[in-house]
Amino acid sequence: MRSVYAVIDEDGALKYQIEENVDLPPMTEHSVMIQVRACALSPYVHTQILQDVGLSHSRLPVGREVAGIVTQVLKPEKVSFTEAACAVSDGVKAYTALHYLARICAGEIVLIINGADATGTVMIQLALHWGAKVLTTASNEEERTYLEGLRPSPSKVIVVGEKASSLVKSCLEETGGLGVDYIIDNGVSQFESEEDQILALAVTSQYQPHKHELLSCLGMGGRWVTCQPDLQ
Repeated sequence: MRSVYAVIDEDGALKYQIEENVDLPPMTEHSVMIQVRACALSPYVHTQILQDVGLSHSRLPVGREVAGIVTQVLKPEKVSFTEAACAVSDGVKAYTALHYLARICAGEIVLIINGADATGTVMIQLALHWGAKVLTTASNEEERTYLEGLRPSPSKVIVVGEKASSLVKSCLEETGGLGVDYIIDNGVSQFESEEDQILALAVTSQYQPHKHELLSCLGMGGRWVTCQPDLQ
């Protein structure tokens, strides 16, 4: 069978190795074999069908369709494997950020950074479905075309990158100078100068605003949900 291994190299970076011909491991009393039917590009989450079970068949019957955690999450019959893989990964991340952390309400304004990536696209659709006004960023004209083609589409797509100040200016213009109610970022740049931000954009391929830039976009009493683990 084909296998994919996650390996941590000497620098601590996570890399994947693909093996074409690997013997199936023997099944034991406490083993569960799964068949991957769909896997989202966001790492670690996939949906499966139980292929063979060494545990009690009454607890984990062969053929059960599952998503994420085999004993706790069942895939609904009307949901395809592809839809389930997307929903469990980026869908859960987007729902958690908007509902549990930001607690957005209808009529309020949310700024979603990098709306053209998988999680950002789901966030935009959820926020619009809940009645919020959505502002989002794009790194280039291609991303802006994609975002403006969504239905429903965000109220404002801000093309950022070399002109970092355009984000603050656009947010204040859209909110009458009051600032947005919520910000959902995809990481924060630690660089302050415009030259360093351009360099960081070339390295990461995704726009990451500086923390002071986001604070300037946030209105009084607003909430900022960040993906930056070491933000201070």
